[in-house]
Amino acid sequence: MSLVHVGPVATTALLMLLSASSAAAPVSATLNYTCVFPLIEEQPLSVDITSEMPDSLAVGQPSGSFQIDGTATVSAESWNGLDFVGSDTLSGQVDAHASVTGNGLSLPLVIPMEIAAQPMPDEQGAFSIVASGETPSLTFTSDNQGAVEIRVGNLVLNLTPRDDNANPTGLGDFQSECVPVTGGETLLHTITVSGDDAGSTTFGVTGDAVLKGKANWPLVGELAVETSGSSVSGSMGLETSALSLDIPGLFKTFSLDAQATLEPLSSVSGELIDGELVLSLQARIRLADIRLKLFGVPIAVYNGEQCVSSQAMSLSAVTPSGQHFDVTTGGQVTGEYSVPAFENCGVMTGLVNLYLAGAGSSLSLQLAPL
Repeated sequence: MSLVHVGPVATTALLMLLSASSAAAPVSATLNYTCVFPLIEEQPLSVDITSEMPDSLAVGQPSGSFQIDGTATVSAESWNGLDFVGSDTLSGQVDAHASVTGNGLSLPLVIPMEIAAQPMPDEQGAFSIVASGETPSLTFTSDNQGAVEIRVGNLVLNLTPRDDNANPTGLGDFQSECVPVTGGETLLHTITVSGDDAGSTTFGVTGDAVLKGKANWPLVGELAVETSGSSVSGSMGLETSALSLDIPGLFKTFSLDAQATLEPLSSVSGELIDGELVLSLQARIRLADIRLKLFGVPIAVYNGEQCVSSQAMSLSAVTPSGQHFDVTTGGQVTGEYSVPAFENCGVMTGLVNLYLAGAGSSLSLQLAPL
């Protein structure tokens, strides 16, 4: 495991990346403590902690920083002590001791959390103190695969009470250590670490594409990828297959058939983050043996092999919402795209562009490890 300390700009970028592409889940826990305060000795403290953390991470995938927010409920007796010395506002810092444990892993952490200056309540009673902070980014190795637990331990409160003139009170700045109550819950979250940090996998590809929402095109082939952390790269080869389109007309039934090939113009690239696979590819479509038929009888034919989409086509496919992709079991990816105009199709060029080129095309692929 490695820890990466990042500055404010990098932290913001990482958090934006996580929120965009990683399914961070809401995390909450209520932890109970006993704290020792000046004048009033032991007092209970209840802390509600909230954050957003991924449920799973791939080996080698940085987690990014986690924003941690805590709301501590302080007892009425603590209010009495602070009010007795003339406290009007309260600020400071909480050093939250935590641990990250799992297979081959036992890591202590101290997370500083700031308490912004807040006014003391006017009336006696329990009151809340709000603190916030960030964890460092976490990256796990293949030795850590499995369940990784994040637990919160002791809290050290460094408090600064001020009177109504913003001067120190008779207590001055003071420190109070809080320990979890015996038998109390300390678990904040569990992350499942899975996958190798680098490796190669070949997937069998089956599925279909629909051009311009009407022309059916079955797809079969292979996708060979290399994974390194969350990055995915590789190459895809698909077999030539029959594309077909029914064109109904008044009292007549036409069909347009062709042998279609998806020709890659770039390597496959993408990311696998928290069970979501995103793939990108530049490609073109080549059509051969194009036939316009009436009641199954050819009435116009192009026998050449030079009919191709005139520009590179950008294909992007992603794991559907609610599904999970894993390199060991595979999964589904789907996408939508636009087909550029075709050229060099002879007498069939206009017809091909009318029915096959343009927006509104889609694909659905099932990837299964071979």
